[in-house]
Amino acid sequence: MHDRFDRIVANTDYYSRMVNEAKRGRHRSVVADAVALKQFGCGSIAMVPSNSIVSFKSFSADHVIVDELDQCDADNLPMIEDRMAHSEYRTKLRVGNPTIGGYGVDALYGNSDQSVWQIKCESCNERQPLDWFVNVVSEIEEGRYELRQSDGAAVCRKCGYRLDRFARGQWVPTYAGRSARGYHVSQMFSGNVTLAEMWAAFQRGLANETERQRFYNSVLGLPYVAEGNKLTESVLHKSTGDFPRQSAGSACFMGIDVGALLHVTILDSQSRLIAIFTARQFEEIDNAMSAFGVVLCVCDMLPETREARQFAGRHRGRVLLCQFVASEQVKDFAVDYSQGIVKAHRTQTLDDSHAAIVQGGAILPIDAGSIPDFYSQMMAPTRIFDEKRQTFRWVEGSQPDHYRHSFNYAWLAKSIRQRHGSGVVSL
Repeated sequence: MHDRFDRIVANTDYYSRMVNEAKRGRHRSVVADAVALKQFGCGSIAMVPSNSIVSFKSFSADHVIVDELDQCDADNLPMIEDRMAHSEYRTKLRVGNPTIGGYGVDALYGNSDQSVWQIKCESCNERQPLDWFVNVVSEIEEGRYELRQSDGAAVCRKCGYRLDRFARGQWVPTYAGRSARGYHVSQMFSGNVTLAEMWAAFQRGLANETERQRFYNSVLGLPYVAEGNKLTESVLHKSTGDFPRQSAGSACFMGIDVGALLHVTILDSQSRLIAIFTARQFEEIDNAMSAFGVVLCVCDMLPETREARQFAGRHRGRVLLCQFVASEQVKDFAVDYSQGIVKAHRTQTLDDSHAAIVQGGAILPIDAGSIPDFYSQMMAPTRIFDEKRQTFRWVEGSQPDHYRHSFNYAWLAKSIRQRHGSGVVSL
């Protein structure tokens, strides 16, 4: 990032003067010119990575700009408020390509005045925003599109007259009374991208879901969820069987997601989800370990590491604590029997348990849809393509997803047992 900053300063006379004046100023001996901190006029600019807690705590700020919001570490962003607590200005600008609806920058835009750029048709005077599916392409049948003009020009939504997409316009708020300002920008306003290039990218997306997500997110500036990359109510309904939840069982697999409540799911030997419940204390789960004859439980290691370890100690040989690690460390999971820990790749394990529901047939109990919060938490995560890291990951936004992770841990326990056999109980 500092290289980009330096290039912008070097190529802009006004910015260069501000930096040089700071260096010639009264306090030039202490002017900041480090990788993360730059003197700029009478102030300073700190460039802080979102995944560094130390960096967040090192600087106070009057103005904050968060770039590529959806790619940032969401756990650290709330610390921005602490960094601005002293300031009488406290302005924030959040920028980025949206990923999924209701998450990150899309959620912020949804709560803003939702300003859109409108231009006027020279023929009929209709004021309108530029919409790819209204002004440029039309769907001739399901999944098949054509350009509204053979040369790819945009046309008026009312009269069909050719539009100059670079014509003078104005920002028009959708909800004028809201205090937060939000702006939607797409490459349709870019002088460096032709509509022909956008059309080519759009066509690639018709045959490839990853390319389609890239087109929606990066080109149109819209959220998008690829088909099959999210559990839906319909999928969950199709995955229910005619069996009820049970209060006892044998040779079962348990998953525990740790939070304000402990969310617990239990799979039987036929991969049926026969128990779904919450508990306040680990001691409440002890009886379930016996009642269901749990042969292996995978439990979230964080945030209650001490209590989780105590629970594992009471059921030595039948509980593994899960630690998510980077993909280069494990392909899917690796068990450290001496420590009672399973190191797992988060995306891969969620992919596997997602496939189990989508392809596994009758795996949920008949009353799954009536369990409070179960469906909503199972549907919370969405699999997206991370442009920055060039990899897939699961995000849930601000929606609770405890049951989804609990099920993932239970499925992971079953997968470990299948790979390692009964010997896994000898930790």
